Amino acid sequence: MDGYWVSTFNPAPYDSHMRVLAHLPLAARVLDVGCNTGELGAQMKALRGCYVVGVEKNPAYRDLAGQRLDEIIVADVMDLPGLLSPSCQFDAVVAADVLEHLPNPWAAVRLLSGYLRWGGRMIVSLPNVANYALRLELLRGHFRYNSTTILARGHLCFFTISSAQELFQQAGLIVEHVDVTPGLFVLPAYHGTVERIFGRWRWYRRLEYLITLAFKNLFAFQFIVVGKKVEV
Repeated sequence: MDGYWVSTFNPAPYDSHMRVLAHLPLAARVLDVGCNTGELGAQMKALRGCYVVGVEKNPAYRDLAGQRLDEIIVADVMDLPGLLSPSCQFDAVVAADVLEHLPNPWAAVRLLSGYLRWGGRMIVSLPNVANYALRLELLRGHFRYNSTTILARGHLCFFTISSAQELFQQAGLIVEHVDVTPGLFVLPAYHGTVERIFGRWRWYRRLEYLITLAFKNLFAFQFIVVGKKVEV
């Protein structure tokens, strides 16, 4: 798999993988979009008792994902209708760290909502471009892409808490909850001082999460958005 990015499962309680799992219904039939090698989907099965169908466009991940998940579809998300009938309904659609990499996430969410049963939930994680560290950088006239954070070079679209909710609403989904992953560490000065001293302690991680919940648009690194498909 040289040259490809492999997503490994992160068990930290306030990072995106565990926050996604926290909102996933038990024993759900799940469509895991952008499943990579299936590490997150494997935890959906192990921790939540789910049946997981993975969607991954990179054929290099097919074998590993196929071993970990119940089914695997190798396709771009926008090509799904030719491979998966809309009559195939799911209790949940998950897109973890995926939509920001797509040229048209609005169309993708509309398409994916068609695979949700009535009452089903879509759960996505999205980077927060309004994080305080990025605001400070903009005030200094900087907008620097990098390899790992909110402005990662592979990110094509950016979201705030309001535009993340609008992404769901334009697909006819009702936003039930916006969870967060803490993003205080994004500021290098904070990461090199407070984070370095207290980051090992569980109480500090909990406090950081609670502060971020109270000021989502300012301190979140990612939003975990949960939307429900309802009959109108």
